[in-house]
Amino acid sequence: MNSWFKDWFDSDFYLKVYSHRNDADARKLLEFILANISLPKRAKVLDSSCGNGRHSILFAQKGFDVTGFDLSLNLLKQANVAKEKFNLPIKLIRADIRTFHVKEKFDLIVNLFTSFGYFVSDEENFAFFYNAFGMMESGSYFIFDYLNPKFLQKNLVGSDSQKIGESTIMQSRRIRDNRIEKEIIVNKLNETYKFQESVKLYPKDFLTEKLMKIGFSIINTSGDYDGNNFNEMNSPRIILIMKK
Repeated sequence: MNSWFKDWFDSDFYLKVYSHRNDADARKLLEFILANISLPKRAKVLDSSCGNGRHSILFAQKGFDVTGFDLSLNLLKQANVAKEKFNLPIKLIRADIRTFHVKEKFDLIVNLFTSFGYFVSDEENFAFFYNAFGMMESGSYFIFDYLNPKFLQKNLVGSDSQKIGESTIMQSRRIRDNRIEKEIIVNKLNETYKFQESVKLYPKDFLTEKLMKIGFSIINTSGDYDGNNFNEMNSPRIILIMKK
C-alpha cells in the first residue's frame, strides 16, 4: 500500500470519485485564504500536490505568479489543459513532495485537500514542511488544509456506492493502525478496477507542535472553509495559516 497514490491519482476514476471537490469548493477555500493573509500584487505562490490545478488556476486568475507541482502525470496533463484554456502562465512541474525543493522563494505556499500523510514514516510525511520553510522569505505564509481525525472517527461512513455514467463505484472505509484506509472498487462495462487510499491520522496538537518546532508561527486555526473556529469534535478540517 506504500505507493497507492501512484495508481489511484493516475486513474481516470479519481476525479469522478471526488467530483464534489469542484471549482466552487476551491473558490470558497481561496477566498477564505485571501481574506486572512496579505500578499503583494504579484506574489509568488507554490501549490504543492496541485493535482488538476483547480487552486492554481484560481490563484493565477487573481494575478499571482503561480507554480504547481504534482507526482501524477495524468493530473498534471489536466492542469495543463486548464491553464491553456484560460491562457494563464502557470509553471507546472512533475515532482515528489518528499524531495521537491527549488532555489526560488515564495510569498505563499499551500498544501490543500489533505495532500499529506500518504507515507508510512513521519520523516517522509513532514519532509516537505522542512523543504518549504527553506523556500520562504521571512513573513511568507504557508496554508495547510488537512482532515480532522476526531471528526472523521465520529462520522466515518463504512461503505457506500454510486453510479457515475457507465461506472459503479463502491467505497469501503476503516481506521486501522492510526490510518484511514479506503478501498475503491469500480465496475465498468464488465471490467473491475481496484484502488486504495491510506492516510496517516495526525491530531491537531501533534501537528502544531511539530510545525512550530520546524519554525512556523501559527496565526490562525480554522475548522472549515467558512473560517469557523476549530473544534476538535465538530470541525471537518484542520486549516492552519502559518507564517515564517
